[in-house]
Amino acid sequence: MVPPATHQGPEAQKKRDVAVEVPVEVLGAASASERVPPVGAEAERGGFRKSAAFKAMVSLAVAGAADALEVAFPPAWLLIDACATTAFFLIWGLRWEIAVVLLPELIPGMNVFPSWTLLALYLGKKGAGNG
Repeated sequence: MVPPATHQGPEAQKKRDVAVEVPVEVLGAASASERVPPVGAEAERGGFRKSAAFKAMVSLAVAGAADALEVAFPPAWLLIDACATTAFFLIWGLRWEIAVVLLPELIPGMNVFPSWTLLALYLGKKGAGNG
């Protein structure tokens, strides 16, 4: 059974179209400034950690250590390359450049070339917007 149609005037229509404001307390924040982070808040809360400069510095330290350890301890080259690859993936994410450097590193005898350091310098330059 269908209820009888009622005629509602334009004022009733306007009342239905009005947006309802929900108090901020209902949304779980004490004020509107806590709900929306201010512009530049990322830089204040550890934004340097996510910057390309920080990634470049950390990856250069990892690369220098990996290349030095490969020269100092040649029998452990496979373990050192695995650790360096994992570190670069954690720092920069999945990037094809890391695989390109890993291929010659897996060839015995090629590990004396400082390819990890060159990769860190390349990714640092590319991440800074110069490449």
